[in-house]
Amino acid sequence: MTTYSLARLVLDGSLPEKVVLDYLVRLKTPKSVTVDATPDREHFSELFARIEAAHVAMTKGVFIPAPLDAWWCSAKWCGYHATCRYARKPMTVSMTGAELQNEVKTTLVQIQQKAN
Repeated sequence: MTTYSLARLVLDGSLPEKVVLDYLVRLKTPKSVTVDATPDREHFSELFARIEAAHVAMTKGVFIPAPLDAWWCSAKWCGYHATCRYARKPMTVSMTGAELQNEVKTTLVQIQQKAN
């Protein structure tokens, strides 16, 4: 909402009295939710700090992975999904219980060796 307030300040020269977002919530019985805020110039410094942090990260090639359950982290919504090392991709594994136990033990030993 701070970004909308800043846009209004830049375009019209004044802050809006109130900023309102209306959401439609998909439920068995759909409902609308209204969230409002009173703009404050003090919030702009927080917004600018976030924008600057994002800019610095992107210019350095640092990209924070999306949460594993994020809807936008999918081939449908992200153009980088196929090449992203953080993206979940379908995988088929076929091994016996004994093979799985051995693999887990080996992996745990490797992790412990790296930690020491």
